[in-house]
Amino acid sequence: MRELVAYLSTMFRGDSNLVAVDIQTHGIRFDIDTAIPLGLIVNELISNAYKYAFDANEKGRINISIEAKGETDYELIISNDGKPLPANFDTKNTSSLGLKLVAMLSRQLRGKFSSTSQNNLTCFSVTFKDVKAWQALN
Repeated sequence: MRELVAYLSTMFRGDSNLVAVDIQTHGIRFDIDTAIPLGLIVNELISNAYKYAFDANEKGRINISIEAKGETDYELIISNDGKPLPANFDTKNTSSLGLKLVAMLSRQLRGKFSSTSQNNLTCFSVTFKDVKAWQALN
């Protein structure tokens, strides 16, 4: 994940360090059936943060964390302190193709996609299952 985020940072900001990125994965690793859709979700949400949350010369912060919430359950949280989402924004009724893809990939991972924007912090949350571990238990 660090390599993907470093690539996206370079692609959108070049050598600029104005937007700091903090990644907390707690050493969690996934098999390919979970890692690929999760990587696509991270790619889309980080790309959107760079494109829409921050102006070209604006300082900011992006936080990425993955935490275990049970034996097969996890939560990915990507937040930023850039421009907030519109007041009427709803992940279930968006016209954004990229966010529709995030919602679809979240469902593929037996999960849910949601967002909040308050107190100068926009937060996207994906709760999901480790697909292989979940299949082994069911």
